[in-house]
Amino acid sequence: MFKKNKEFSKLIIIEAFSLIFSTLAVIGTKIDIESRKFSEFRATDILRLVLFFVICSICINGVLYLIENRKILSKIFDQQNYSRKKIIIFMLGIAAVYLLYLVVYAPGIVAGDSLSSIRQIREGFLENHHPVFYTCFIGLCLKVGEFIKDSNTGILLYCFFQIAVCSWTYASFLMWLKKKGVRKLIIILVFLYFVLYPVFAIYSITLWKDPMFSCALLWMIMMLYDFCQSQEYIAWKKLLMFGLTGILMGLLRNNGIYIFIFVFAGMICGLKKNRKRIMAVIVPSILILYCITGPFYENILHAKPRFVESVGIPLQQMARVVVEDGEMNKEDEEFLFSLLPEEKWEEYYTPFLVDPIKWAPEFNTKYLNSHKKQFLKTWVSLLEKNLDIYVEQYFMGTTGFWRIGAERTNEFVKLEVDENPYGIYEDSPLGEKLSEEIKDKIETALDKLPMGVYIWLMFFDLLYCVVKRKYKYVTMLLPMLGNWGTLMIATPTAFGLRYIWINVIALPLMLLIPFILARNDQKQSNRSGRKIPEKGEKTIEQ
Repeated sequence: MFKKNKEFSKLIIIEAFSLIFSTLAVIGTKIDIESRKFSEFRATDILRLVLFFVICSICINGVLYLIENRKILSKIFDQQNYSRKKIIIFMLGIAAVYLLYLVVYAPGIVAGDSLSSIRQIREGFLENHHPVFYTCFIGLCLKVGEFIKDSNTGILLYCFFQIAVCSWTYASFLMWLKKKGVRKLIIILVFLYFVLYPVFAIYSITLWKDPMFSCALLWMIMMLYDFCQSQEYIAWKKLLMFGLTGILMGLLRNNGIYIFIFVFAGMICGLKKNRKRIMAVIVPSILILYCITGPFYENILHAKPRFVESVGIPLQQMARVVVEDGEMNKEDEEFLFSLLPEEKWEEYYTPFLVDPIKWAPEFNTKYLNSHKKQFLKTWVSLLEKNLDIYVEQYFMGTTGFWRIGAERTNEFVKLEVDENPYGIYEDSPLGEKLSEEIKDKIETALDKLPMGVYIWLMFFDLLYCVVKRKYKYVTMLLPMLGNWGTLMIATPTAFGLRYIWINVIALPLMLLIPFILARNDQKQSNRSGRKIPEKGEKTIEQ
């Protein structure tokens, strides 16, 4: 009876997942990126929903069946020696490829966000729009570079450091997989993924906070899996290292502290045996992070966050009400047109990016900052009268983070040094003509998977953990889930691969997690003396 109930629960969870995926797939077909229109639903969409649902359900059940096939698992795992020396070989191999890209794009790729931090350093002020820690690190590299030679040297130093961090992280991840018994061939394929997919190299030499932030998240994921595997109490040293990684992650991006709190809550629920130890280390770590990014930044460094950065999605929803001639009362109109003149809303509004509005010359930032309560009141007032427009804008404003389909290229990669007054310019030792020829070839190789693929792979792993009742292993997915969740609450753009760069780095792991957990089941069955399942048989669930 218990087994039947368990199978029924499993079926319900799979069908619910399939229904959610299918519903979002249908909604995704209604969004036209070029025309910025949200099409009306039709009766034929019901048939489309049913078709997507059936296909999704069949595929999920088929994949779940294959994951536990003993022959497939034997192709992925084997018994092998673990050698720490190989990590240096992997690291040097990855770094060598990334350095070749740096030669082409020397001194590095400097985007608009990077220049915002550089401007703060040059003009002697700080603001927490981009994390202060990250801005100060760029400033340190620039000062050292100028002491040696010039600003370009400072950019090179930053890129050297970031290449070292990324290469070390990816090499450590490869050795971590090897330690889990993953076959040499698969590890080589993962290595090739890191060195042959050009975006990895491009990101390693781009002055963005996201590459190192994502490296910190990957370290957290690896440690969380090891915590879940531990049969004993987690060592204080490992927990301390996790706490320090969380602090570093939180210093590198402003949503980091929320991710850290989310992960901590999951650890308390999933790692019950170690609750006291976790609280003893992680609570102080979160408090330290809060004190640095809160009181210290604001009161000592006078680096306050921008309110407009936290209300991107609500601002977009209000903008769409104006553009679509939604229902407004006089008080709503007065507030909105005090932020931005009536005729300018249409000019600057795009449903996929809030930046044109918030950086518009006519946008009254001071008025917004002094009327925060009125902003919330107006948002609620418009919500009550324009729910359909709000919902449409929310789906459009977050499109890239849930839909599998066409995307815009903004925030995918940058491939140049933006024009600036700080003495930073492209200076490849290969010469302008040769470097441009190579850049053209690299640019044509920058094909990409839709961002939604990385997101739904993450949710499939979550589904597997729930269906197989491996609830504690959900903990290892929390850094990615937390990052995605913060984007769905306050993303400034509907498309930005760098915002979910952790999912791209962790793609091999997301593909392997179900197989790793299934193999753990088989090893546990072998130790307990149970029968090893033959081909076509299901393993005993944990």
